Amino acid sequence: MSTASASQNLDHITAVATRYIERHLGDDPLQWNEVIDHLKAGGYADEATVAVTRAVLDLERTDAIFYAREGIRRPRPGDAPPAPLPEVAAAILSLPWPCTRNDRPGGSRSIWEAFDELEGNYRHCDVYEAMHTLLKGHELKSSRVYWQRTDLPSRFDRAGRFAQRADAVAVQPKDSPARRQLERDLVAAYVATLPHRYVPEYPIGDLRVDVYEPTVRRIVEAKAAADVVTVAHAWAQAAAYRYAANTSALDDRATVESIAVLLPKAPTGTARGFLEHVAADSFEVELIYPHGESFRHEQLT
Repeated sequence: MSTASASQNLDHITAVATRYIERHLGDDPLQWNEVIDHLKAGGYADEATVAVTRAVLDLERTDAIFYAREGIRRPRPGDAPPAPLPEVAAAILSLPWPCTRNDRPGGSRSIWEAFDELEGNYRHCDVYEAMHTLLKGHELKSSRVYWQRTDLPSRFDRAGRFAQRADAVAVQPKDSPARRQLERDLVAAYVATLPHRYVPEYPIGDLRVDVYEPTVRRIVEAKAAADVVTVAHAWAQAAAYRYAANTSALDDRATVESIAVLLPKAPTGTARGFLEHVAADSFEVELIYPHGESFRHEQLT
């Protein structure tokens, strides 16, 4: 669908489609192809599909109809309500990409197929709007009817964005600007989710802790990668900071009770095994990493 203004002819054909839909809403759902055939029979073959699309979207947005999986019908109690488009976009991206429900080259799907796979949890017009206004040209690309995922990081998948950035900076030096920026962005995203007070760049003598959470007495050390050497470095730093803080504390209220390692993605293999080992052998450590649009906390003991 173009964002350009419709011609007077297209406006007229859309009005014809709208009137037909309104007159033929009954007990049985009205099928899309039935409206198309009506327009073609009236000599409106060239812009029939575009006109029916416009008519259906306008009617559904105003709650005059509900475009259900079984066809076009009147709204009923229990139909999907309007939903925030970012939520709809995230649900669309959570579908299997490439699409596995057909053998179409490239694993593409249509807007209708995306709507159908979401099992009626979202209105068809919201799925259409999310794909065209939020996803097209970034997370998704389209060739007329069919849509595919792109290789660009998604604006609706925080975990995917951080994991992709972590992979990109993995080959760079430990003190590279890209790694430092990733750590800053990771900390900023994490503290934005905290329900309690936090202190960034918390001073312990000459040392600086990435984040200190006084409410839970937790030190958080952030790193830009999740390999075993980086993970071990993060744990050792956090443990050293905890020791320094508790050694210099004037009373129990100033002590650090726990440490956490904040990573751009979940560690696996040897890196995770190392954290589990030191947690069992020394003291508990909390593992924090992006999960969806929030952060997952794992307490390792």
